[in-house]
Amino acid sequence: MCIPLAKNLKSGKWFNLSGFARKLSETVVTDSGVWSFGEIPVIRGSFYNSRIAPDFAAPDRKGRVVHLSDFRGKKVLVVTWASW
Repeated sequence: MCIPLAKNLKSGKWFNLSGFARKLSETVVTDSGVWSFGEIPVIRGSFYNSRIAPDFAAPDRKGRVVHLSDFRGKKVLVVTWASW
């Protein structure tokens, strides 16, 4: 999706990321210089309304693949990280 930036959101090579998020009616979270926008409402659809997270698989610390659904009925904290 391409969205033109309004002049009031730009300053040289920089732009106002919080203002941009507000313009798109998106949630924005920042911590330690990392910024994240919420998902587009059309994509999150029923997950947002039902409060049920989509199932996904990831390796645990021992390399075994586990699915979120393996923990159904239990409280789960999912922590993500990316180096880029």
